[in-house]
Amino acid sequence: MRAWGDRLAGAIAVALFTLIPTSYWVIGNANLTNAFGQFVALLAVTLVVIWSLEGGNLRQVVAWTLVIALALLSHVSTFATLGVTLALMIVLFWWSGTPVLRRAGRGLLIATALAGIFSVAIYYG
Repeated sequence: MRAWGDRLAGAIAVALFTLIPTSYWVIGNANLTNAFGQFVALLAVTLVVIWSLEGGNLRQVVAWTLVIALALLSHVSTFATLGVTLALMIVLFWWSGTPVLRRAGRGLLIATALAGIFSVAIYYG
């Protein structure tokens, strides 16, 4: 927006930057595990957001656990950033106070804990 004074171009640039799950320096350094981890982390957060209004049933918890574990196994930086993101989502789900989001928060807590334990056991095992 600053470069050309065009608000539409600025909005499109922000949208495109948000839609691309990896930054150019990750690809430039050929750190493909980090790029894959960022993509799967984005997928995990998307699934949590989309499915959070259904409560926390077993199917969701299993799916969340599998996707989160895949992301956590991809790269150590993904472990850190996704872990913090999911922890904040759990807190916000509980803080919202609605029964549906509290159930989703409980399911997300279980999925994150199981995925973390599984990932650490597989990585260091």
